[in-house]
Amino acid sequence: MALTTPAPLLRLLPHRPARRSVPQHATGCSAPAAAPVAPVAAAVPAPAPRRTPVVGGAAQDAATSAAAAWPAAARGLLVDLAVAALAASALAERSDASLPGSAASTTPAAGGSSARRARALAEHLAETCAGLRTDLTVQQLVVLPVLRTAPLGLRTAVVRASCEAVVLELEAVERGASLLTEGLATAEDLRLLAAALRRTRSAVALHRRLWTDQALPLAREVLRERADRVGR
Repeated sequence: MALTTPAPLLRLLPHRPARRSVPQHATGCSAPAAAPVAPVAAAVPAPAPRRTPVVGGAAQDAATSAAAAWPAAARGLLVDLAVAALAASALAERSDASLPGSAASTTPAAGGSSARRARALAEHLAETCAGLRTDLTVQQLVVLPVLRTAPLGLRTAVVRASCEAVVLELEAVERGASLLTEGLATAEDLRLLAAALRRTRSAVALHRRLWTDQALPLAREVLRERADRVGR
């Protein structure tokens, strides 16, 4: 009975050169033909190691440009939020007046006017919230990581915290705007929406002040360091 060496042990044996196959002479008792050997699959190349992305000049330019442009854009945003808060408060009062038993509930035109105002406010809030959320996402994922590389980059922690505070208030506005868009907002929902808009405006005003005082100096510092490296 022939013994076969287990496959794991074969790897431990010393390598021997393969012997040439000697052609067998055709005889009446020739050995049976060997079974076909399955082809060996080609080795799959190992994936290249992942490299840590390095912040390049283009990313720095984009970050500093965004940092410099946002305070001016936020000035118009503050006006939009204030107007939206007033509109939500006015809609809440109209909704209260249209309740059964009120003096204005018998006026048919009041309902149509309120519906048009609600649709206009919903469209305005959808555009405002989308723009603000885009700005905050760019700040959190692009601008602040670049500014953190500056020598005083730890100061970005304060700006990041104020950015997160704006995001938190914005979520409350988005919930109220969603109810308004679906036509499900009650008078109480509109009052809550107006309050959320006022809180969001206050949070944006604080964030804009911190952005101007903290982020802009860091952006200039990053640009100065880059210019020094290029000049060397």
